[in-house]
Amino acid sequence: MFINSIVKKYLFPAISTVLARPIYAMSNGLSKIPYRSVRSSILYDAITASLPTPLMYTKFGAEHFVIDTRDKGGMPKQLFSEGTFDFGDFTLTLELLRQHNVYPGTPTLLIDVGANIGPICIIAVARGYSKRAIAIEPEPHNCRLLRANIALNGLTETISVHESACGMFDNETLDLELSEDNLGDHRIRLSDLPGRDNEDKRHKIQIRSNTLDTLCPVEPAENTLIWMDTQGYEGYVLAGARRWLDSGMPLVMEFWPYGMKRVNSFALMKAALANYAGYHNLWQNPNRFCPISDLDDLYAELDKAGDFGEIGADQRRPPGHASGRFTNILAIGKTDAGFFR
Repeated sequence: MFINSIVKKYLFPAISTVLARPIYAMSNGLSKIPYRSVRSSILYDAITASLPTPLMYTKFGAEHFVIDTRDKGGMPKQLFSEGTFDFGDFTLTLELLRQHNVYPGTPTLLIDVGANIGPICIIAVARGYSKRAIAIEPEPHNCRLLRANIALNGLTETISVHESACGMFDNETLDLELSEDNLGDHRIRLSDLPGRDNEDKRHKIQIRSNTLDTLCPVEPAENTLIWMDTQGYEGYVLAGARRWLDSGMPLVMEFWPYGMKRVNSFALMKAALANYAGYHNLWQNPNRFCPISDLDDLYAELDKAGDFGEIGADQRRPPGHASGRFTNILAIGKTDAGFFR
């Protein structure tokens, strides 16, 4: 009892006095920085430098996330600093779909292929942008965090999870190469050839893969948006999604020439989208509607850059890999005939 009273009376005040000055200095210094996101970024770096574990809980807005601070790809820091990650592309997509009269209101179903830890599907469902979602993520660690984040946000009844890759065939076993510093840059490996990111030296694991048609057997007539980020493997995913594509479902996907080159998937993408009306480049002149044949020009344009540089780089922050330029595109199967180009 005596020791406890001494600790409370003398030790705690002494610790508080020692800590008060640096804490006040940090908060006072951060308050003078004009942009909130910059202040949050500095605070994120300070906190993560002293964490005993790489996992951290964050809640910026209404949504809760457990993030892995080993991921230097930008997503954990942006979730901590802003509460979302690239969600502006999602709201822009919904606005463009309304202009195309693809379907009224918001999607009934969001299919998130390459869902990572859930920054798109969780926020979309939690904020009422989609009634429900199917999240597909092949990497075990990311998938565990995805399930945890869905539970944290009370969405286990509205978001279902498949720990699987998507490809051309069912019941495949594929190699997944793992990035140590960008946990959103794990990629399907079809070749051991060296690459710009030293991909041939990455650790790899085996994962199972099924077609999108098998993983998502619901009726394509349902108002659905497909969201896809599979690090260059998108052409194979589309080749296994014939039932969805035949119904002309809108889809958003990363368009990254270097990633597509690594797995030779661009021809598959073009073939899968051959009957689609066109696409929007969400990061450059998003209101311009282009025919699918223009993807060749977009591929050539983005493939020219040696070092990393994003389309619209003045407005976006780069991810953790430096392998060429990329963008996100919205492909639309059906549209009003009079829509602008």
